[in-house]
Amino acid sequence: MSIIKQSRPTRLLRCGLGFSPWYVILYVTSRCNMKCQMCFYWQEINTVKKNEELTVREISRIMSTLPTLYQITITGGEPMLRKDLAEIITTIHQTAHPSRVTIPTNGYFPEQTETLANSITDQFPDKLLSINLSIDGVGELHNRIRGTQDSFERMLETYDRLRLLQKKRPNLAIATATVVTKENFPFMDPLLTFVEHRMDIHSHGLMLARGNVRDASTMPTDTESFIALLEKLYHKTCGSNSLNNALAEAYLHSRVSTLRQQQMFDPCLAGRKLIVINEVGTVLPCEILPAIQTDHPHAPKDFIMGHLRDVDYNVPALLATPKAKEILQFIQGRNCWCTFECAQINNFVLNPLTYPRILRRMLMNKLTNN
Repeated sequence: MSIIKQSRPTRLLRCGLGFSPWYVILYVTSRCNMKCQMCFYWQEINTVKKNEELTVREISRIMSTLPTLYQITITGGEPMLRKDLAEIITTIHQTAHPSRVTIPTNGYFPEQTETLANSITDQFPDKLLSINLSIDGVGELHNRIRGTQDSFERMLETYDRLRLLQKKRPNLAIATATVVTKENFPFMDPLLTFVEHRMDIHSHGLMLARGNVRDASTMPTDTESFIALLEKLYHKTCGSNSLNNALAEAYLHSRVSTLRQQQMFDPCLAGRKLIVINEVGTVLPCEILPAIQTDHPHAPKDFIMGHLRDVDYNVPALLATPKAKEILQFIQGRNCWCTFECAQINNFVLNPLTYPRILRRMLMNKLTNN
């Protein structure tokens, strides 16, 4: 829930109420140095050549068409494999002026990550940079899931370097995330304890393996066990701030309701306020829909909204095409649901009914505690 806790309310409201996307997930490369068991993007990994990836100039042109961008997540592949990543982030700030930039990374490149974080937080002191480190187990379990022998040790070194930098850069945030699979689920308690004490992390995300993963045997099937894990994490991170507690509790309720009902609890705004742009400029409403096999009578032929190189890099123009509108109509009709966390947080934040629920929970908690 850091997107709200670390927000600037006035700008968040203005961007959220605008007509163009406020949240963009930008793939900058398909290249990756790992072979994670639960990767849903594994068939695309290392398939796009460097000279086929969006250039800094192309990204600049795309970003200039997004006047209400608030949050951008830069991903891949492994984003740290783009040698011009600092230049990419700089041009994004200069053209779209987002308040937050998030980089999920496997943490394998400690020095490079520290150098990037130092440069961006120094250059843009009024903008938040969040580095989100993947951790799927403690020690050898993490290495085995990631398919890379020294990945755990290097991730920890990356964290330690960032933690030192964070002491002088208040606009640097560090978070962690775990993809829950059958293999690591039995070891969640020691993992959460490790993250809390060794890493001093207060923003840890738990995600279900999803989509067409590399190793289907790792896919979890027990929804109630995952819900119990989410509830355990909530109680573990619950603090003295009544607003933050009510916020986390309301979001937990939204996630749990979605899982149990197999329908989005908050109306889905994927494709409208949240879009995904891949490394060659293809626009998708979210990461999940293209992988869904559906026989729904109103389902589009596919869920690719279009290609930005075909529309002069103009995002609003692409979203106004008949194909994009067909996909949006399918989503708005609640014909799909998923556990995609970025979509869920986007829907939660932009649902007007969210905020009365948070206030009601605050009041109920105060009455209970008194």
